[in-house]
Amino acid sequence: MSAMADRHLVLAMDSLDALGGVQRVLRQVGDGLADRGVRVELLGLFPDADPYVMPSRGLADEHVLVGASPTLLYSPTTPWRRAKLRVRGQGGGVGAFDRGVVRLRDYLAARPDAVVVATQLRSAEYLAAAGLGGRRFVVQYHDSYEAALLHRDVARLRRLARRAGAVGLLNETDRRAFERAGVAGTVTLRNPVDVTGLGRDGLVERREPVIVSGSRYDDQKALHVMIEAWSRVAPRHPGWRLDLYGDGPLRGPLAGQIDRLGVPARLCGPTDDLQGVFARSSVHALSSVHEGMGLVIAEAMCAGLPTVSTDAGAGVRELVRPGRSGVLVDVGDVDGFAAALDGLVGSPALRAELGAGARRLIEHHDEPRVLDEWAAFLAERW
Repeated sequence: MSAMADRHLVLAMDSLDALGGVQRVLRQVGDGLADRGVRVELLGLFPDADPYVMPSRGLADEHVLVGASPTLLYSPTTPWRRAKLRVRGQGGGVGAFDRGVVRLRDYLAARPDAVVVATQLRSAEYLAAAGLGGRRFVVQYHDSYEAALLHRDVARLRRLARRAGAVGLLNETDRRAFERAGVAGTVTLRNPVDVTGLGRDGLVERREPVIVSGSRYDDQKALHVMIEAWSRVAPRHPGWRLDLYGDGPLRGPLAGQIDRLGVPARLCGPTDDLQGVFARSSVHALSSVHEGMGLVIAEAMCAGLPTVSTDAGAGVRELVRPGRSGVLVDVGDVDGFAAALDGLVGSPALRAELGAGARRLIEHHDEPRVLDEWAAFLAERW
């Protein structure tokens, strides 16, 4: 019998059915730990407004707590915040939050032996309001320290850390930064990557002349920067194309930008076959304003793709090493992004060199190794 048999883990997030990296990676963690004998449940607080069916092996049970999300500016976690929200006419949202907390408290009471990892701040605040604390309560933050400063998340994490047994960050650089900022109980809790399943087996030898992006169409991913950069150098590379896989609220504006610039680019929508897309493509690109890790970079690396990326956080810098696995440019630097694309598209030898380096580097995030780290971390809390 597995040493982890009879262990119980709940991975909580805002919405199970949102199109995002958190939802993808936690299904991978859940399935991987379930393979080792852990009883795993994925808990979504509420359904997403634009639901997406995320691929999964289905080894973890899935639950949705309430039928709709309270539309609040922030979680009513203190009397002062509750009063401000009511003054702003959001008393109904405060009531919906309270009802969600009651349902969450009942859910937790039926699972007294479970360790609960809250993987987004709103779900963590629900758990804290429901009374969960101590060793059983872990917060995992999936963005960078720079993003936390931008969104004022550091203070939220400080408050949550007073209740939680640990606060997990995706890399050691961010962990140290949050620790210096006064967040207690920080640990490094990395995201796994399925190296064997993402392009290592059956990697195609002849790639198509395609630059590929796998990102949501939203402000964080800043795809308008990538499209503008590609428009400046595409005329020098006839036959090449930019394929943008994903979905989101900026589909219309991005489509308009592509039409206006006359650039060879396509909005391809979401895909369940990223490994196939990466295996057929030649260059991967990411133009985000901030990222915790950049899971899609790791997946592209498994397929032997070099990446052009903005310097969107410590997790990105850990993966995209100039001269080894890709090219880094400043956030929002259209000229720099264009030059990086131009250099890679124009040099098959450079693409081959950086692609091979990417595949060697990503071994560090191999799924069994990272799941071992998760198992050791959780064993201290059961």
